[in-house]
Amino acid sequence: MWSPDGTRIAFSSSRGGHTQIYEKAVSGVGAENVVSPSEGHSYATTWSQDGQFIAGFQENSQHGGLQFLVLSRLSGDKPIPFLQGISGLSRFTFARISPNGKWIAYSSWESSRGETYISSFPSGAGTWQVSTNGGNDPHWRRDAKELFYISRDDTLMSVEMSEQNGSPVVGKSQPLFRTHRVTSPDWVYDVSPDASRFLINRLLLPSGPEPITMVVNWDAELKKK
Repeated sequence: MWSPDGTRIAFSSSRGGHTQIYEKAVSGVGAENVVSPSEGHSYATTWSQDGQFIAGFQENSQHGGLQFLVLSRLSGDKPIPFLQGISGLSRFTFARISPNGKWIAYSSWESSRGETYISSFPSGAGTWQVSTNGGNDPHWRRDAKELFYISRDDTLMSVEMSEQNGSPVVGKSQPLFRTHRVTSPDWVYDVSPDASRFLINRLLLPSGPEPITMVVNWDAELKKK
């Protein structure tokens, strides 16, 4: 993940025996910093716009499952990590901090199927459901007034977002297009700041109909064998 100012990159690596989050300057100058020193495998999924927080998830070595991981970057080169549980979720992924830093969108299986939710950030107070019939892979528009996610039938959905009395308001939802994305546990699409373009890791669809092959006298070939 690029830092908001484009000067640093956060990435996950298992070079130490278990996966941890590292941070390094894009220029290559200086050493890599371990952002998440812990025994559980850690993965970063989002960087706050002000550069203060890196969020993701890590394996809970004591209770099993996954838990949110929020890393607060204080002054100096070495970040200070702290854990932040949200709603006691055990199965979730694809967290994204909103551009205004107030909310975090994520996919969770706390119901019978995966849905997209929003919680306050970084407190984790309150939960608002965004998708209505399954959804994952949330992405924000740069002004935080629109949230995208992929529905169960592989359709990219758009949801209007606003705020009232300090709480998010989930507005009108509409389908945009089928993504034909490649199934992956990692990010498979991204959106431009103004949401006019999408970059999708998608399957290569055939340009024409599949050819039909006809085999004649196949019973004679069987007799020869």
